Amino acid sequence: FFFPFDLLAMQNGVRQLAEIMVYYAPKSGSSVGVRDFLFNGPLARWMVANPHVNVKTYVRGSKHPFMICKHQKNFLQRKGERIEWSIPLRNKSAKEVESHFDHVNNNSGGKAKKITQRHIAQPKETIQGFWTPEFQSQLSK
Repeated sequence: FFFPFDLLAMQNGVRQLAEIMVYYAPKSGSSVGVRDFLFNGPLARWMVANPHVNVKTYVRGSKHPFMICKHQKNFLQRKGERIEWSIPLRNKSAKEVESHFDHVNNNSGGKAKKITQRHIAQPKETIQGFWTPEFQSQLSK
């Protein structure tokens, strides 16, 4: 069974990730991996592969790095206001930062729903009745 993960990041064929803002420090040791990702080529390759995402970088002196992600339809809301994803990047390598970029790009920005919470309501009862494990055991006899 193959499920394309790109469909999770799309709604009606439109990618949901709109913008990533990366905050880092120019000299801090916890920002080494972020600076390596930004300035040594991986970010440029990632942006060519994902032209729908706008990436902005901001310098913050002596602070830990993090990134804020904005989706087009952000379903996380508190008190009527949209909540952006804030992901810490402290002491991450360039590969780990790239994996965070890919993770955010492959998500729709909404809150994850458990499969057990989904319920398909039928408007009327079927003629044959509902399937039960006991019914299956009667068929196999």
